[in-house]
Amino acid sequence: MNHDSLVAIDFHTHAEVSCRNPFDNYGEEYDRAADKYFGSDRRPTIAETVAYYRERNIGLVMFTVDCEAQLGRRRIPNEEIAQAARENSDMMVAFSSVDPQKGKMGARKAERLIPERGHAQAKRLDRPQWLESEVLPEAARAIRQHAAEGSGPVRKRLSADYP
Repeated sequence: MNHDSLVAIDFHTHAEVSCRNPFDNYGEEYDRAADKYFGSDRRPTIAETVAYYRERNIGLVMFTVDCEAQLGRRRIPNEEIAQAARENSDMMVAFSSVDPQKGKMGARKAERLIPERGHAQAKRLDRPQWLESEVLPEAARAIRQHAAEGSGPVRKRLSADYP
């Protein structure tokens, strides 16, 4: 990211609509709540969001929230956001999200994302708001165990967030 040429950086930008995956209407009550909150039933695609920020000379850190295990709704692929960040590296950074309830499969996904997809900014696994604090340690145990057994980037990045 070229900080010197930007007027600001938005560190909390949600990816709203995938350009790769078809719309998943499961959990439509969340969409209706968002419609009410934002006053619109239209969500921008990743490309539209990037264009909006670029027009205003604002950098962004974009992510999705992986809550598939809890809500049963497909997430926007981390890889799609990473590709957009690579194509717009002058003003965008990707942040990966892996649901802690995915356990060892989540750890495997995180291990692949960092070196293969350029998710160098992935410093923790996302902790969705719906996840009760007393549940997190047990839900993320498989991720912590997998990371402790390896020597890859996930082990180094998890130590501060999941001791």
